Amino acid sequence: MRATGYNFVNFWSGLRFLPVYFGKSMSNIDDIERQERQQLLIKFENEHAALDQDVALLTCSPGVDQLTLSRLKRRKLKLKDMITRLRSSLLPDFIA
Repeated sequence: MRATGYNFVNFWSGLRFLPVYFGKSMSNIDDIERQERQQLLIKFENEHAALDQDVALLTCSPGVDQLTLSRLKRRKLKLKDMITRLRSSLLPDFIA
């Protein structure tokens, strides 16, 4: 039987403001999340560079499938957007 309303899991997931979360301090969790975002950023940048080379090669070759080329370009643009968002999230927030 499924419970309705506010359950135990929802209650505990909302308590992120506690100074200690699952045995780690909040600063450690922030550091881990930051490292994960940096690793993801590197992965996306590498994939973007590889797609850039693929698109350049396909553009120069005759008889290119335009559908494949447009899909690669679309994927490249999506990666660029994700890279921009990740870089933005890694910058510290300064109050003016």
